[in-house]
Amino acid sequence: MIRTLFLGLLILVVPCLSYAQFQDIKYGEVSIEEMNFTHSEIDSSASAEIFYKKGEMYFDHKMQLVYKHHVRIKIYNEAGYDYATESFTYVDRDQGQHLQKVKGATFVLKDGKIKEYKLDDKYVFEKDINGDWIEVKFTMPNLEPGAIIEY
Repeated sequence: MIRTLFLGLLILVVPCLSYAQFQDIKYGEVSIEEMNFTHSEIDSSASAEIFYKKGEMYFDHKMQLVYKHHVRIKIYNEAGYDYATESFTYVDRDQGQHLQKVKGATFVLKDGKIKEYKLDDKYVFEKDINGDWIEVKFTMPNLEPGAIIEY
C-alpha cells in the first residue's frame, strides 16, 4: 500500500519538478536579483555559473532546419572570463548550412541600474577549417566580475 502511494505521488510530482527546471526565459530580461548574486549557491568557489542553457531545432516556413542556442552565464570573478568566449562549428554554406546571426550582450550593474553592452558583429569571426566546416568564435564585450553574459 505504502509502495503504491509513494509511486503514485512520484508520478504526480516528477513532471511538475521537471517543468519548473525548463521554464523559458526571455533574452535580455536580466533581473537585479540575478545581478546581485555574488557566488553560486551550488558551489561557492565557482568562477561562473550557467543560469540558463537551451538549444532548439525546428523547420522554418521555407522548410530549412533552424538551430537556436540561448545561454545566460553569471561571471563571479576574473577566472570566469573563459566562459565569455564561445566557439562552434557548422557545415559550409555549399553543404547547405549558413550562420544567420549571433546575438549577444554583457550586462553589468552600474549605479543600481543594469547596463547592456551588445556584441558587435565585427567581433564574430568565421574561419574555414577544412573546406567543409566553418568555425565561429566570439568573446563577449565589457567583462567584469559580477557581469551576466547572454547569447
